[in-house]
Amino acid sequence: MNGLGDDFAVRLRQLRQATEAEGKQAEGQKSQSDKRAVPNGLGLAARITTELVAAVLVGALLGWWLDGVFGTSPWLLLVFFVAWICRRSAQYCAGCIASRAGCKAE
Repeated sequence: MNGLGDDFAVRLRQLRQATEAEGKQAEGQKSQSDKRAVPNGLGLAARITTELVAAVLVGALLGWWLDGVFGTSPWLLLVFFVAWICRRSAQYCAGCIASRAGCKAE
């Protein structure tokens, strides 16, 4: 080949090597961040338990307070207690379904 063809081949080879190196580096960073993002079983169980307990407490306290305001004891306590449990459970189930489908939403 002439001088221009050789120069082009050298530059093309350097570009391919540089893009391969960047791709491997990006894959390494992605796998490390994926490992940190995936919770282990115990961490996931603790998170779910905490969220459900918090939902029950918030619903019960809100219902208890509204019962005191409106004098409807214990009906609003029971309604909000059940409503917040259902809401939080539905959010958790939707997150599980989305993660199985490959969605990033929660």
